Amino acid sequence: MPVYFAPGVKCAQRPAKDIPEFARVASAGPWLCCDSSQCGANGCMIFLEGTEQPIPGHGKPEDWIDCGDGLRYLTGQPMPSQMALVRDHNVRGIDYTTSRGVTLTIPVATASPRKISFGAKKALGFATDFAALAFRVFDRLSDEKGLSPLDTDVLKVIADAIAHVYRVTPEILDELGWITSADIDPILCCIFGSDPKALNPAGGSSPLPAGA
Repeated sequence: MPVYFAPGVKCAQRPAKDIPEFARVASAGPWLCCDSSQCGANGCMIFLEGTEQPIPGHGKPEDWIDCGDGLRYLTGQPMPSQMALVRDHNVRGIDYTTSRGVTLTIPVATASPRKISFGAKKALGFATDFAALAFRVFDRLSDEKGLSPLDTDVLKVIADAIAHVYRVTPEILDELGWITSADIDPILCCIFGSDPKALNPAGGSSPLPAGA
């Protein structure tokens, strides 16, 4: 089960979603939280609602990874099923089967909701960070030569797209192993509204330049 730990933080009877240190991963919840001691430090732990509360000293010290933002993530634990990670959503998407044989629904950025101005009586920019980032990536693909498929923005927009439909974080995605480098280009196609199954392999429809 996915578990995060923030050393030096107290739960203080707050809901997990109200603890600022866990803001980055809050959308993958609902999480439950408890004060705990892990890796020789006192702090606060969050774990997915519906799973058992981890005991102090849960997992081996070497299984905890430093996320680089003050959080630690426990690897090597039994993970929820894909069905258990599906969130309630109303996104319009394209079903894509990854190189690992996992069929994921990938949201189409152009179908994302937009902000509206009642005063000006018109639609404004996209309401989701995912769609805004997707079009920044699209602009970079149009303007730059040889944008790497492992570019930070490319990886982030793919993680954000999957997180629109599934309760995942970057660390949970790593643990699940659904995605490999072979899936980056087809998932970008889905995000930009093209079903990779319908594309002609020789037709030059790849979002990323050959050899990028």
